[in-house]
Order: sequence, then structure tokens, then C-alpha cells
Amino acid sequence: MVSYVFQKQLPELQTLDLFNCEVTNADSYREKVFELLDGLLYLDGYDRNDQEADDDDDDDADLSGQ
Repeated sequence: MVSYVFQKQLPELQTLDLFNCEVTNADSYREKVFELLDGLLYLDGYDRNDQEADDDDDDDADLSGQ
């Protein structure tokens, strides 16, 4: 049920950064977050397989409107 609610309310969430958040101290938090947010591609800069996200400078330009 919780997973459904998260997916319904955050359908386009692909990247989430929980740096300095207390939840990161919980056991297996990464696995649990990926389970809850099925569409999530990157958590704290890494994918489900602990592969680092590509650093794409174009994303910054998109955010600034340039």
C-alpha cells in the first residue's frame, strides 16, 4: 500500500538525494527506498547496482532555463 501511494504521488521522480538525512542511518535504507519508489533511477547519486550516475552538465543548463 505504501509503495502504491509513493508511486501514485511521485510518478516522475527519478533522482533522490538523502545526503545528511537521518534515514540514511537505517539498515538497508537504499534497498527499501528503491522498493518503495519503483521508478527511481538514482539514490544519493548511485543506481540500484551502486553504479555512479553520469555527471551531465546539460541538466544544470535545463534548470537555469538556458
